Amino acid sequence: MARQLLPVFVHQYLLLSAGEAEHVGSLGEESWVQSEKISVHIPEGECGGVTSTAATLLTKVECMKREQEQECMGVEHEEHMQKEQEHMRKEQERLRAEISKELEKKMSSVIEKKMSDMSKRLFSQFGGSKR
Repeated sequence: MARQLLPVFVHQYLLLSAGEAEHVGSLGEESWVQSEKISVHIPEGECGGVTSTAATLLTKVECMKREQEQECMGVEHEEHMQKEQEHMRKEQERLRAEISKELEKKMSSVIEKKMSDMSKRLFSQFGGSKR
């Protein structure tokens, strides 16, 4: 992951979370803390204190991170649901084809039996008597 710079007041340490804050190097009126997670500009004198600002920023960053994770999970869930729907659609098609074949067989069997019965009846009525 690319390293990004996080500005803070000169000679102050910004504790992002346990072990994340690294050395502070002075750059004029501001200084920078290297972090792998966020990049935020805090101009000198605009904030009441680094600690409260850091806590606010950390909260915002965590919230943004959670939103991104939820968005990713939403996309993954949507993809999973699409795959599941596709699987169900294919299964329905397979079942329809199977049912159609079974119905065709049964109809054919019923028609054959009816034809046979009709033939027997006709034969007994007309074919069985000799003139």
